[in-house]
Amino acid sequence: MSTTTLAPTNTSTLGFGCVTDADCGFVACTGDRGLDSATCVGAMVSPRQDGVCTCATRARFFIGIGIYIAVLLAIAVYARMETKRSLLPKADRLRDHFMASSSFGTFVMVLSLFSTAFSGYTVVGVPEEASRLGYPAMRWLTIGVFVNIGALVIYPRLRQVGLARRYNSPTDLVGDRFNCNSLRLLTSLALVIPLFIYTTVQFIALADIIEGLSLGRIQRQTAASMLCGVIIVCEVMGGQRSVTISDTVQASIMMAAFLVMPFVLVYFYGGLPDIVEPNCPRSHRLADGTFAGCVAYNRPWIIQTPTVTSSCDVQNNLTDTSCYAGFNESAYQPPINPNTDPDFQHVALSMLMFNLNGMAFGLNPHFLQKVFAAKSDLVLKRSLMLLTVAALVTNLPSLYYGFVRVAAMPDAEGSAFSVVTGKMIDRGGFSEIVAVIASCSALAAIMSTADSAIIGANNLLTVEWVKNFLWRGASPQQIEYVSKGFTVGFAICALIFSFNVDKIPFAALFNLQNSFVWQPAPTFFAALYSDRVAAHPLLYGQIMGLIVCLTIATRDGGEFVVPSGFIGLAVNVSVVALTQLGLSATGSLFASDDTRRYDLMDTGVVSQYGSCRLTADYVGRHIMKGTDEPLMRRRNQGLVLLAILLIILGHPWYAKPYTDQSVSSGVTQWAVVYFVCYMFAVALITYVYSTWGCSEMGSKAEPSRTPEASVSRRPSAAPSDSCANGGAATPLVSDDEAESY
Repeated sequence: MSTTTLAPTNTSTLGFGCVTDADCGFVACTGDRGLDSATCVGAMVSPRQDGVCTCATRARFFIGIGIYIAVLLAIAVYARMETKRSLLPKADRLRDHFMASSSFGTFVMVLSLFSTAFSGYTVVGVPEEASRLGYPAMRWLTIGVFVNIGALVIYPRLRQVGLARRYNSPTDLVGDRFNCNSLRLLTSLALVIPLFIYTTVQFIALADIIEGLSLGRIQRQTAASMLCGVIIVCEVMGGQRSVTISDTVQASIMMAAFLVMPFVLVYFYGGLPDIVEPNCPRSHRLADGTFAGCVAYNRPWIIQTPTVTSSCDVQNNLTDTSCYAGFNESAYQPPINPNTDPDFQHVALSMLMFNLNGMAFGLNPHFLQKVFAAKSDLVLKRSLMLLTVAALVTNLPSLYYGFVRVAAMPDAEGSAFSVVTGKMIDRGGFSEIVAVIASCSALAAIMSTADSAIIGANNLLTVEWVKNFLWRGASPQQIEYVSKGFTVGFAICALIFSFNVDKIPFAALFNLQNSFVWQPAPTFFAALYSDRVAAHPLLYGQIMGLIVCLTIATRDGGEFVVPSGFIGLAVNVSVVALTQLGLSATGSLFASDDTRRYDLMDTGVVSQYGSCRLTADYVGRHIMKGTDEPLMRRRNQGLVLLAILLIILGHPWYAKPYTDQSVSSGVTQWAVVYFVCYMFAVALITYVYSTWGCSEMGSKAEPSRTPEASVSRRPSAAPSDSCANGGAATPLVSDDEAESY
């Protein structure tokens, strides 16, 4: 970055001019609204500050991004070489490509889960929401508790079953358990939809960051397209191994940026007490007599109580006019009016629905793949426990980013992350270096999530639709080519779609994503816990739930306050229950998977799973034998309910909307209560995870039902008991000891 003092001229066309040093050459500055609003053209520049015309080359930003991309490509090449050197038989390489053969220890798994969980939603969505709504953006912090609660229900059993039965994809559970072609295919397709939304969000975030930090020199579509190409190359070359190893590098960058950048911002702008409260040190009087420089002046509603369950839109004659705050839209840039903006209506209720909706997030296939990639149950347990508290490292700095933008640069164009990081780059020196690292960390968070989502979708389409259905006789090499084609096609489709939905708030897209994930949830639950529900009732319920979600998502106005996923889930479960009762009452063959003779999977596909037919009873009695499941204890069930209740009670239910709140150290009273409830909930969930009784040992795969269909990762023992007598095909015995990193 280089700066020069202004050399004013009387030229009516330019207003004033300035000459920069050799780094930027001559720069002509125009100031249509006076010197304070001047922008410089002829080089990448920033508005005039403190009597100087600032020329920002952003060269170090591009150098940093270039180095980062080079490292990702090098990792992809390394992962490709490792795969070629693998001693696995060709039939097992597909599983290795998607699941990494359960080979990662705690250190790698923690960083991989971290970089996958915290994505464009965190980097771009949270700061932007904080700059608009204020402390209600803390819902992105508390949702981590609900995500981990959902994981507690599914992960302990799914991991053990998947390893014992040699699953190549997360939805192998559905085919193995129900032996129903249509249910397996629908479930896999239903899980691809949220992954498509998730990938789309990542491309929107990538485009926003690159366009903003390049000062518009790289257009949104160009930026997203270039990085989409990098993601495709990495996934095609290295598969899950490349994704997981690159996740560790990306997570390391993210951790460094999230820990250091807030201290740099505090140095220049002060902490929350210095930028939030009225009469903060940054406050100053404007020419019209009003004050600015503090969050309380630039966005006064942030230090007030949000709306609860009602709408305060008096212009459209909605339900409640008592909470009208009288905000003048023209007073805020960009224009914001809480009285008419939908984001400001029934905020407390929206926060609660957002949190509850997050319980389905763990069923996203790219997360389920990580469950199988862990070397042991203990590795997965440790990783999820650390992930429970990792939100503090990511979301709190993201909230602070939004407040800095509101206090110091409320009129700047662009997302909160791009604006604040760009200012740090323009300052030069150490702050520029840290800001460049933060920029790389943002791209790392987004790209790591995008490649995980793409390989998750690829996994479902390749294994379930091609290998197990459309092209059963395909060779491993042919399947590999098809897999690469799916990667390219899925990524390009999501990229194109992102060009048309980039104005939708991230919170709305997140709710929509989880709404679709909810619909296969009853199928997964029944597969692991109940033998009373057959495949076809689950199929009909899932179809109706998806129809409801699609109908609400495409209607005018989009989502209700209650997410479409909850409405679809209610319809889904009702259809399942009524259909099961009706089929049982009429004696239909479809009432039980033991009597159904239609819609069965190919015997060659079924035979790969194990020598016994899978039932929920078999899972509980034999596969989970020796594992202490956390939610099987009544005390833990009570603690989970208590954690949920604490966060519910912590929401801002208790005051009239837009009433002033007492502010302590820059935090409103209701936000303090909410945060305290969150910390207690984190402690409770962490304790529940700690009771997951598992060892550092892996599980052996069961023998195939026919030797020809076996795709076992390693030799397995002969069956110890008869399946007909309810015995396990293979006792769970220890395997190679898990390596601790």
